Amino acid sequence: MGKISGPKRMKTSEKQDVNSERSLSELPDVILQHILSLLPTKDAVRTSVLSKRWEYLWTSVSSFVFNGYKVNRTHFMEFVDRALALHEGSIQCCSIMSDVLGDADRFRRWITVAVRRNVIVFSIRLTNCRKVFEFPHCFFTCASVQKLYLSISSPLKRPHSICFSSLKSLHLADITFSDDQSAQKLLSGCPVLEEMCLMKCSWVKVKRVIIHCPRLYSLTITEKEIDDDLYNLSDSCKVMIFGTCLKRFKYSGAFSNEYCLYDSSSLDKVQIQMDHRGQGSKIAAYCLFELLRGVFNVKELVLSNKAIQVLNDAAEILAFMPLFNNLSILTLKSEERVGYIGYMMKQVNLGCKALLKILQNSPCLGALRFCQGVELSADGENHELILDPVPPCFLSHLKRIEIYQHYATKKLHRQMMEILLSRAVFLDKLMVCYSECTWKAEELEKVHKELLGLPRASEVVEIKFTPDLTENQYEDTFSCSFCSSSRKG
Repeated sequence: MGKISGPKRMKTSEKQDVNSERSLSELPDVILQHILSLLPTKDAVRTSVLSKRWEYLWTSVSSFVFNGYKVNRTHFMEFVDRALALHEGSIQCCSIMSDVLGDADRFRRWITVAVRRNVIVFSIRLTNCRKVFEFPHCFFTCASVQKLYLSISSPLKRPHSICFSSLKSLHLADITFSDDQSAQKLLSGCPVLEEMCLMKCSWVKVKRVIIHCPRLYSLTITEKEIDDDLYNLSDSCKVMIFGTCLKRFKYSGAFSNEYCLYDSSSLDKVQIQMDHRGQGSKIAAYCLFELLRGVFNVKELVLSNKAIQVLNDAAEILAFMPLFNNLSILTLKSEERVGYIGYMMKQVNLGCKALLKILQNSPCLGALRFCQGVELSADGENHELILDPVPPCFLSHLKRIEIYQHYATKKLHRQMMEILLSRAVFLDKLMVCYSECTWKAEELEKVHKELLGLPRASEVVEIKFTPDLTENQYEDTFSCSFCSSSRKG
């Protein structure tokens, strides 16, 4: 029996392989083309050697990713030439990433082919350009592209005309604008744009630019890191943003340029993360102040601890801070950059005048969140005067306070909790997530009991004392819990 069973198993296995090959080949072309589109471009082309039917099947694939980094350059260039020459039909997605070197004409030809094949999602990252790279004229008038990622190491040469009539998402990274017109033409040539991201672009030769896209709802700006010793105020650019439909705005940088928002009544969420500024902190404070004046209608505001510190150091402008009548959620968050010399994750001081001013000017604030803890000065400051006068939101709307990554001495911790609990009249929930290194295990229960026994202005407040959550966990916990409590209110 043993001699017979072995060959039978082999025949069964061989039969299964044959059936698998047959069943795969019997699939319609449209399904096989979809399968090929899920493969890396290089592997999809390799299937041409499988059989006569597969020889040109890949030429109808609608997505291409051409990555020229860390490969043989000659083979890469020939491969892209062949792939685009043999391709039939339209191109859904195309990504080109490579050093240009002396092959600018070849890259222009590839871009032209993608445009003529009605590319919808186009990603271009070109580095090591030996001279200014000139895009083909058809690129800037491409009617099919809906998502565009553009990064190029040479200055962007101003085209004669720009009209991306279908473009909805634009991501510009490391772009150097050569003059006011080059920047203005590109940013205004997108009539249906909904999402824009400007990542580490250079505006040194640009004095003023206007961003006015009627349908724009999301704008993200990340500035290059600057050296204070080399920074020249005359190199700064004034960016004027008209956000009629703008819902989300995010800024990260050191305010080497000035940003002003107008017509921003639709804003839901604004995030401002300050980078380190030394001698230029006063200039940064005024730029931050101007930006806050333009987003006074926002519903949710996220400020980095550095932003609060910069405002606090420019005390003369605090009296002119805008009223945030629609603000319902305020989050204070430390800078996220890692490895920056001199950077320290610093907690917000509850006695900070800038924080007090923002709270006083936010009468409808319903939730206050400290992502990297909160501290009190231990230098003999009169803590009874903190949050005095009591901000109106503490007496009418504030229902939730959350403190994460909290660390403090037991004495300062108690004083902080007394201040918050005694002033928040309508507080529903106080959550304190402590760092595990803050207190020893035997001290935690005692600290928790003291917290529960503190006098409070609100009779219904729930106090939760827990080890730290991860960032994703407390993001979810905060948003879900606050939305739930807002519906109840």
